Amino acid sequence: MQRVKKLQKLLASKKISAFLITNRTNLKYLCNFRGTRGICFITPKTAFFSTDARYFEEAKKLMPAGVRIVSLEKLPKLIKAKEIYFEEQYLTIAQLKYFKKTFCDAKWRGIQNLVENLRAIKEENEIKYIIKAQRIAEKVLHKIVSGLRDGITEKEVMISIKRLGYEFGADDTSFRPIVAFGANSSVPHHEPENRKLRKGDIILIDMGMKYKGYCSDMTRVFFFKKSPDLTQEKIYNLVLEAQNKAIKILRAGISGKRADLLTRKFFEKENLAENFLHNLGHGVGLEIHEIPTLGQTYKEKLPAGAVVTVEP
Repeated sequence: MQRVKKLQKLLASKKISAFLITNRTNLKYLCNFRGTRGICFITPKTAFFSTDARYFEEAKKLMPAGVRIVSLEKLPKLIKAKEIYFEEQYLTIAQLKYFKKTFCDAKWRGIQNLVENLRAIKEENEIKYIIKAQRIAEKVLHKIVSGLRDGITEKEVMISIKRLGYEFGADDTSFRPIVAFGANSSVPHHEPENRKLRKGDIILIDMGMKYKGYCSDMTRVFFFKKSPDLTQEKIYNLVLEAQNKAIKILRAGISGKRADLLTRKFFEKENLAENFLHNLGHGVGLEIHEIPTLGQTYKEKLPAGAVVTVEP
């Protein structure tokens, strides 16, 4: 209920009389709900949750105190707000039409990131879960690297990552593991295929694990049975230096845009800026990509308690 109360306090401060939540991750964060169909209406003083018959029993067990479970038909009588805000990046046009018809006396207004901004500031137990997810990922990676051999395929390594994750206690992988050999390693989100590992290949592994719903994320590069040439070694060390510099300047209060910009300037000095293809990093938690973002479009300041990746 503490998370719901935080949201209610935020709604009151923004003079929002009612807020509809439909995003599954936000429902999990606020209501412990893990089903595929549910909605929650929150006002500054009340909270109502509705789902279908498949999840009703589960919802009763998991719902925090103070959140009342009601049928969808009863909600119009319980929500008397003249304005209802909704998560505009998630609600479909068809769903919005339905709610406008059901709550015909209310005006509907879209808004973004009310719950996501709360999720950005991690609680102590959330940080513990993320750390545990990362420790599992590290164990998996160590096992994977020790088992690399000539002829193994990218797909085989990807499948092994998923299997070992379960064996070491993960709920699942955070995302489909990226395994790339040789020339494929230059493709940031390469789809693993039947490419076989050969001596001299660069190996890129981008992977993460989930523990109690919380994600980890890491990318590592290896050189298989052959030392890197001078150019490869130089670029590898420059990327590592950029990452270490970025980690040192990250703190509560710096904007995501500035953190990203400082790293871009570093690569500009080395004439490598055109190869920096994505943001410096992103928040991680219940989702593998969440706010805050370390990128040029994210001007907000990083809050204390945020967890972010640093991956130049």
